[in-house]
Amino acid sequence: MELLLALERATYDAVVGTAETDDIEFKEAPYQLDLPRQKWELAKDVAALANHRGGVIILGFRTQKAENQLVDTAAEHRQVPKDLVNWDSYRQILGRWIQPAVAGLSGRWFPADPGQDRGVFALIVPPQPATSKYFVVSEITREDGTFPGAVGVPIRQGDIVDWLRADSVHSLLREALWWRQHGPGVSDIRGAEAVLQATQERVGDRCREIETLARWGDTPFLALHASPDPPLARPGDFYSDTGLKGRVAEPQVLRRDGFNIWTLPEAEVRPDGSLLCATNPKVLWLSPDGFFSVATRADGEFLGWYFNQGHAPNEPTALNPRVVAEYVLEFCRFLHGELKPRSPAAWSLWLSIAGFDRQGGILLVPALGAGGNQLFYRHAFREEREAIQPRADRHILSGPTSGRDAHRLMAELYALFALPPDSIPYVRDGEVSAEAILEGVRR
Repeated sequence: MELLLALERATYDAVVGTAETDDIEFKEAPYQLDLPRQKWELAKDVAALANHRGGVIILGFRTQKAENQLVDTAAEHRQVPKDLVNWDSYRQILGRWIQPAVAGLSGRWFPADPGQDRGVFALIVPPQPATSKYFVVSEITREDGTFPGAVGVPIRQGDIVDWLRADSVHSLLREALWWRQHGPGVSDIRGAEAVLQATQERVGDRCREIETLARWGDTPFLALHASPDPPLARPGDFYSDTGLKGRVAEPQVLRRDGFNIWTLPEAEVRPDGSLLCATNPKVLWLSPDGFFSVATRADGEFLGWYFNQGHAPNEPTALNPRVVAEYVLEFCRFLHGELKPRSPAAWSLWLSIAGFDRQGGILLVPALGAGGNQLFYRHAFREEREAIQPRADRHILSGPTSGRDAHRLMAELYALFALPPDSIPYVRDGEVSAEAILEGVRR
């Protein structure tokens, strides 16, 4: 709204320096609709915003990425000829290329005066109802403009457009087919939404229980959860020291002295039948129906290891992205190694933060370079960030590999800090790589 207000007032210089985000995209020139590839670009950009939370595409600003910046920013105002933007043609193309139709699309010229033949154009994509997602681009084009006949689901991630991978599409299809066959009201989507809401409520309850149990009332912490749908029937070896109880007490981890989910104490059987291992820095909790949670403090002793030397009171705590990536991967490895083989259920994964406004707040220091290989240490991190929302849950559907799940969960965490996913460390081929972690330790 601030951006549109600046355009309304014709204070274009105030827009210069604005960064592209997950809901703002700048274009120097209009889409050239006589080129198939440009039609596809238009559809891809609009669908990506619709699949996120809406946003705006601004035509009339050149962008650049400075050497010390992570994202493109508006660098120069360049009004475009109004006769190069045919709003009716834009709407027709979007109607043909995106399924289902994106509701409420609008376009505005700044200045609005029809007597002026040049200006800045804003294509506004309002937030879409959850029942309409995901929006699919009905054709994928190659660089030469030819059509291989494929479809795709674009997702806005920071200032870039990513694509929903095949494993994610498969998970969605599998979930839909299961609900068609077994869900309440069979194909009633409200049944699926009710399950999702109930799971989120359970995630919130589990976070509050962890907070009380670990006495983290004044401590920020991060939690990860996995929930099967349908719930598991309690495995026969659930309470066996050589079965799940033993795995909870001593999970198979990459490094015994690494940043893992292993808590050291024996597993305690709770009154509700769940298995719990808890120390002050870490918690691991598994219910008989498969609901699984791990949690750890977001402080300088674990998730912020090494990055907070000389940390002053009430100064934000910096999370170490390499530590977080290894911890998230270890959670996903337990899920894929111990739980998923026991059930063909569709698994949903949740990332929760709690108390991130406590003790001066939390910031995430990005790792730069290909796959986040170059670490940007806290003392060199000059960009100040305000504390993000103190409590949040982010949800994904589990895919076929632990590395891919870890990457997607990390992307959700990075999104909370408005950081691009290309700065996640230890990434190879779109996955957080165990081999990269071990190689990094050996170096």
